Amino acid sequence: MNYWRLLAVICLPIMVSPLLPSGDENCTTPGDYDYYDTDDEIDTLADQADKKPKTKVSSEIFPDITQFLNTTEKIWVYNSTKTSNDTCMVDVINHTSMINVYMTRYYFSEGMIHHRTSEVYFEIHPQFQSATKTYNEMQIDHPGPHDWYELRVWNSSLEAGPDKKCVEMYEAISRNDNTTFSYTPACQCILLQGA
Repeated sequence: MNYWRLLAVICLPIMVSPLLPSGDENCTTPGDYDYYDTDDEIDTLADQADKKPKTKVSSEIFPDITQFLNTTEKIWVYNSTKTSNDTCMVDVINHTSMINVYMTRYYFSEGMIHHRTSEVYFEIHPQFQSATKTYNEMQIDHPGPHDWYELRVWNSSLEAGPDKKCVEMYEAISRNDNTTFSYTPACQCILLQGA
């Protein structure tokens, strides 16, 4: 092993020395650094600016989840694929940033109102799209073997319900899962008692 270290030290300067630019050995005068002997024309970025892109950029707009969550309104879970007896799930947003949100979820379970505060990090899921900012669909990753989908709605949008396109997208994504309807008008009482 010691022999290999000695050999590496001796061979390294020999391998590196041909890489020095031509000129004097102290590198005080420029040599042939970056010189290319070619007859080809060199394109510059200015020459390339006139070229059109090969593919058309999609004009489809994907909503920003931070804009949906950056509200003082309560956000209700309208539908969910979560296997649970929890109902009337509503989120109160404490703080939103570009990478995460602190929120408290209130829910009704076993005859009582419960709550859980958590920090959620955002990911980009372009398949979850919406036409307006009054609702959004998002996949919740929770520790454990089970993932579920939720269709969420701002409190002010409950009367009209989720947009038709949003419901269609939710149904397409959750088609292999059982959906429970978490929200009913009676859930508004949770706002008066806890949230």
